[in-house]
Amino acid sequence: MKIKKAIICVACLIGICSISAIAGEYSESESFDFSKWGQILKNDAEESSELRARTVAEETLVQGNEAAVSESDVDMGTQFYQAAGFTKEDAREQSVEYFKEYEAMYAEAIAKGYSATDEEIEDYLEEMKASIFSDTTDETTQAQYREMIGQFDSEENYWNYEKEVYRKQLPIEKMVQDLEKEYFNQESANEEGWDEYFENYKADLVRKQNYQN
Repeated sequence: MKIKKAIICVACLIGICSISAIAGEYSESESFDFSKWGQILKNDAEESSELRARTVAEETLVQGNEAAVSESDVDMGTQFYQAAGFTKEDAREQSVEYFKEYEAMYAEAIAKGYSATDEEIEDYLEEMKASIFSDTTDETTQAQYREMIGQFDSEENYWNYEKEVYRKQLPIEKMVQDLEKEYFNQESANEEGWDEYFENYKADLVRKQNYQN
């Protein structure tokens, strides 16, 4: 089964998604700048309260029926894709499309009743820490995580940032896991079929939002 792969696809970005999944997605890429990305994350974590207090109208770049894509998220996503080697123009285009999908999935997860308690988030992150720095994780991947985390003033600051990330990310992950389990209960289910099913599922959610600029 490909639960982990699906989660990485859902969670490969920044601030409002799983930052840590970057290492899983790009660990074999020599082009991704983990140090630069870690600094971007730190800057986001230290963002001024004045900027965070901007109204939804000021922040909204694309509006859907229940979901909205913010300018600040797209800017962060653009920096992510640039760190991965995209041109600025292509990076922004990828970022907009990613967040349309991400926000549509979050809206669907909330509509279906998925949520995440503080205890669930803390337990999840403890498991993540143990997995990242276990003997079963290769040294290169561990070094990439340390490079990214090391841009924060302390490791505690990094994990506090992740707590806020997973308030939104974890409900999506729960929904994706249940969706995959349901799919693989079918006799004809296979991994290739799941990939296609999941891509179609996300595309349907985006169409459902009928996003407008």
